[in-house]
Amino acid sequence: MSGPPLSLSLNLDWPSTSEPDPVVRVTVKNTSKDETYTIFKWASPLDPLALALGLVSVFIPSREDGPGTRFDIPQIMLKRAMPPPEDAFVTLAPGEGAFHDIVLRDPAVDMNRLVSAAKEASRNGPAAVNIQVLCSADNEDEDEAQRGAVIWRGKRKEDLSDGEILSLGRGGRENGGAARWNFESNVLGLVVAL
Repeated sequence: MSGPPLSLSLNLDWPSTSEPDPVVRVTVKNTSKDETYTIFKWASPLDPLALALGLVSVFIPSREDGPGTRFDIPQIMLKRAMPPPEDAFVTLAPGEGAFHDIVLRDPAVDMNRLVSAAKEASRNGPAAVNIQVLCSADNEDEDEAQRGAVIWRGKRKEDLSDGEILSLGRGGRENGGAARWNFESNVLGLVVAL
């Protein structure tokens, strides 16, 4: 489904938390003045498995211009049972937002290796990394029409039909009338130390 660009923003920040490990808050906000969106959380920035699915990128900054070196975070491949549970969808009315917290810790992120790589790259400067959430483009064979988070325009989750939801699991070009959102967040810096 094509149409005007989706009015969604994606932002990373540091929440106040008592968690000893770094926590990144991922917030999706509906910036439209009049359109409601329903987001299918799977493979979106709000997916509880976003880190393990490779949607979160950690970069070791380079001394030259450019994004730096991507830090390898092991990814998983999984098949999820269809139909998805009700909590796999979130509806955002105009101005509303939803967030998900991602904890950077072992075993998903090898913090010892991350700190070592950041220290080596910094050469006497602060050991820092950059974090970003983006639509994975690692699979060059993936059809562009199938890349990105699934978003329904003008529909609340309770208004989605079984057919619209089940079409998500069939592959191919069918999206159940949904649009695709190729998301990219701001870059969040983190000074790391052990």
